[in-house]
Amino acid sequence: MFYARQNKTNFIIMPDWKMVDFSNWEEKYNRDQVDRRLHFARFCWVHRNDMTPTKGVTWGERFEEMEGISLNDYARERMKERNQKGKK
Repeated sequence: MFYARQNKTNFIIMPDWKMVDFSNWEEKYNRDQVDRRLHFARFCWVHRNDMTPTKGVTWGERFEEMEGISLNDYARERMKERNQKGKK
């Protein structure tokens, strides 16, 4: 957002600076990582039997390489969490 400030003969466009709170950056980073993993898992699940373009492995194997957990185990874990939320 920008606002105009009058300077004798013309207007100068100045940015509307806002203070950013970095006190909870670690919490936000962790949430972002959980979201990143979830979206990557969704992509890999749809393409789990397709080969990756450069690594020569399937997307399911690539997920395991990058995340340290197999795609099936991650899916099973997420389903348990989802079912527990539904029961509450």
